Amino acid sequence: MDSKALGLRLKEARLSKKMTQSEVVGTFITRNMLSQIESGNAVPSMKTLSYLAEVLELSPAALLQDETLPDTASATPEEALSELTQNTDTMHYLAARQLVQTGAWAEAIEKLLPLCESSSFTGEAQKLCSTCAIKLAEQKESAGELAEALTYAKLAEQYATGMFASASDKTEALLLLSRIAAAMAVSK
Repeated sequence: MDSKALGLRLKEARLSKKMTQSEVVGTFITRNMLSQIESGNAVPSMKTLSYLAEVLELSPAALLQDETLPDTASATPEEALSELTQNTDTMHYLAARQLVQTGAWAEAIEKLLPLCESSSFTGEAQKLCSTCAIKLAEQKESAGELAEALTYAKLAEQYATGMFASASDKTEALLLLSRIAAAMAVSK
């Protein structure tokens, strides 16, 4: 589902409940962020989407439903989750998140790379991929494996530009690149 369709679905759900944007956001996100999401100019994280679905008394799957997902609006939460997890992108993203939580960064990157270019989770995947690549670059640098460290630092820098990336992600990736390049120059 594209961001415009998701935003429209959220706005319609909010208006059908006769709720203002301020009532929906509470203290979880800003009203401005909800406005951007509803207009399709921003894509909510899964955490934000779950929150909005709960407030609007809908399942997250119902909000994400498109032609590739079956109708889950009247499904139980367990059924909706089951239907949602049939989507390959969802399964790869959830698996990658679990790998990140266990520190399996290389395995997480394998799951994330296909999602970084074009998926429902592109922004989230880019953020996680950058984070994992930074961790791996630091590990390889500490082990003296500078060529591999450089590869991971370049990957971190490449994906430190997504919607969920922070300036510190980009800065950390660039500092890593600089430090590794300097270490490689000294070792020649």
